[in-house]
Amino acid sequence: MGRQKIEIKRIEKEDARQVTFSKRRGGVFKKAHELSTLCGAEIAIIVFSPAGKPFSFTHPHNIIDRYLSGNSHPTPLVTAHREAKIRELNREYTKHLAGVHELEQLSDAIDNLKSKVADRADELLLT
Repeated sequence: MGRQKIEIKRIEKEDARQVTFSKRRGGVFKKAHELSTLCGAEIAIIVFSPAGKPFSFTHPHNIIDRYLSGNSHPTPLVTAHREAKIRELNREYTKHLAGVHELEQLSDAIDNLKSKVADRADELLLT
């Protein structure tokens, strides 16, 4: 009958999803190995299973160390992606700083209000 085309959507059954992950992970790693062998490409793939277990394929084996140490020469696409991610993180950081500032102001206002309430309570008790 041959292969059938399946609809690409999340597999609902957990056991079927795990079996599919295992089979397809092997296929991805096989293709990565073929690409590396045929074309001399340097490849690193890290995949986390639905359970959170990591699986990896690298060729050559030191490619991740080289990337992390900064001894690789990133392509313009990698550089652009990295810079975009840094800009996004900076925007989030700035937004959170503003929120922290607002919370500090609110805390100061609450402390001030508590002090005024305590003073007023003392006045009422003394009269």
